[in-house]
Amino acid sequence: MSLLEAIALGLVQGITEFIPVSSSGHLILADKFFGGGSSFAFDALLNIGTLSALLIYFRHKLWNIALSVINDKNWSLVINIVISTLPAAVIGYLIADSLETGALRSTWVVIVMLFIGGVIMVFESKFRPTDKFTPDNLTKPRALIIGFAQALALIPGTSRSGATILAGRFSGLSHKLSAEYSFLIAIPILSGALLKTIISSSSGDLFNSSQIGILVVGITTAFIAGYLAISIMIKYLRNHNLRAFGYYRIAMSALLLLTLL
Repeated sequence: MSLLEAIALGLVQGITEFIPVSSSGHLILADKFFGGGSSFAFDALLNIGTLSALLIYFRHKLWNIALSVINDKNWSLVINIVISTLPAAVIGYLIADSLETGALRSTWVVIVMLFIGGVIMVFESKFRPTDKFTPDNLTKPRALIIGFAQALALIPGTSRSGATILAGRFSGLSHKLSAEYSFLIAIPILSGALLKTIISSSSGDLFNSSQIGILVVGITTAFIAGYLAISIMIKYLRNHNLRAFGYYRIAMSALLLLTLL
């Protein structure tokens, strides 16, 4: 893998992990553009950068959550995060082999999921869901619905942030709070995926002297791009919906379809 490819993949991972256009789908497409030199393990290890971006951006929020648990014995938000994490953790563990092989890493799968998600985003505002909940008082069934949406995002082209933000909206969260909750529940998921990759024998070839520098460049790029993407998304969704991202996804799926045909 070249240095340019590592930078490109880091940018794609950092930006699309938090902007609802599908990080896994874009990574697969970027890798195909560069000739297929990447691997599932390398893509997963880029999460070191995106996870670091989340932890640093939300450091004050995480500290306040910890203080709320310690001082006030308020576990409501922590419990909701756990509920929203479990479906993706369990399903991801059960189909881990399929995720690492070519079974789901198909351009056709990416096209279909990009299009379906795009259409939902375009028409999401038509349903006019109420903004009567916060992540703290979200009911357990609603938190579980968001969890299953996060599990659905294991399919490339879906977008973890897109699926969970949409589920958050239909569960009664505002666009901004949906984004914040989506990013918070990404922390345990990305941590688990990263831990599995590190201890997996399939990632061992990434830690030799010839490739460790390339990996560090990719991770650093993903961190910088991810931090900026988080900030931009939260500010954008204060006054906007997901429609623009929906149009992008539809256009992207159409372009990819034309390319394949």
